[in-house]
Amino acid sequence: MQYIQTAQDAELNAAQRMRELGFADAQVTAGGADGGIDVHSSTALAQVKWRGGMAGRPELQALFGARGSDFSKQLLFFAASDYSQHAVEYAEHYRIALFVYDPTGTLAPKNRHAALLLNGGHFNLVGRSPQSGLPLQMSNSKQGFWSRTACPFLENVAWPFVKVHWRILGAIGFTIGIISGISITVSPDPGQDRIDGVLTLAACLIGAPIFWWLSLTEYSRKQSEKNVNRDDGSTPPQNES
Repeated sequence: MQYIQTAQDAELNAAQRMRELGFADAQVTAGGADGGIDVHSSTALAQVKWRGGMAGRPELQALFGARGSDFSKQLLFFAASDYSQHAVEYAEHYRIALFVYDPTGTLAPKNRHAALLLNGGHFNLVGRSPQSGLPLQMSNSKQGFWSRTACPFLENVAWPFVKVHWRILGAIGFTIGIISGISITVSPDPGQDRIDGVLTLAACLIGAPIFWWLSLTEYSRKQSEKNVNRDDGSTPPQNES
């Protein structure tokens, strides 16, 4: 059994765990330990804290600020120790997944966003965290009827897009359904039943406003995060030449 003994080991472990969680292109970022973004992928960014005590809110704010204006990326934080209460509250508000890793690299979710990531992958969850009551650890077995890694297109393109834009996709889909339902109801094609159009129209008239409301709410939340980021004085990371 290998143990994490250096900051580089911790970052490599975080990158491996992220790939297991579905971020297939996760790689350690070149640079010093604990400097800015430690692990990156096309759909996620992560910071890894190697020792140094409890992770605090300023470290999470730095991760949030480093993301810049690209709010489509999931944020993850990996700590060898625990998190302060202010850090947990900040992560809850800004949807940052908090993990604690032990010397063998096993992850324990510290908040619900981390637990959802673990539950979203095809992993075995064992035990519960005494601090949070959340599932404690994941194994490397990928059981289940379908694995996202089975199809690179689904994993790298389709799934990340749907995960970010499901609200607006649902709103557009239900809106198109309204038009289709009206068309079938008013002038059904041969073989179509007018009642099908009525049922489709009724369902879409309920679903469309719900998804448009969800979409507008999410847009307002992102705008609020941008304003908070600006108020905190955080700036997006500069590209290195």
